[in-house]
Amino acid sequence: MLTAGLEQAQTLATVFDGITRHNPEGLWFRRYAQVNGFREAVRWRDSGEPIPEGDEARVRIAQLERELEQARRRGG
Repeated sequence: MLTAGLEQAQTLATVFDGITRHNPEGLWFRRYAQVNGFREAVRWRDSGEPIPEGDEARVRIAQLERELEQARRRGG
C-alpha cells in the first residue's frame, strides 16, 4: 500500500479538505446547512444548481449569518 501512494494520498486529502472547508464556497455550504438543514444543503449540491462562488458566496454567507443571528435571538 505504501508503494501505491497511500501516505501521499492521505496527505493530499488533508490539504484539500482544509482548502474546501475554508474557501468561500465551503463556508457558504456550511452556513447554508446550518440555516436550512443538512438534507437541504445536500439536495442543493446534488441538484446541479451551482454553488455560489467567490464574492457571491461571501455576500450569501453574510446573509445566512444574519439569519442565524436572528434565529438565535428568537431562541431557535
